[in-house]
Amino acid sequence: MTLASPTAGVVGHQNTGRLFLADISVPPSVCTGFGISLTTPFRKAPVVEVG
Repeated sequence: MTLASPTAGVVGHQNTGRLFLADISVPPSVCTGFGISLTTPFRKAPVVEVG
């Protein structure tokens, strides 16, 4: 499991099995404060499978 945003190098790695992303409720202002623009994948569920 990875939190808030997929970790680079994990998706598609040979040692990675099923990968899930969990919503830890990071406020959007935190991302924008770091200059990161994200759209939430959590509109339907608080945990989603990646890839």
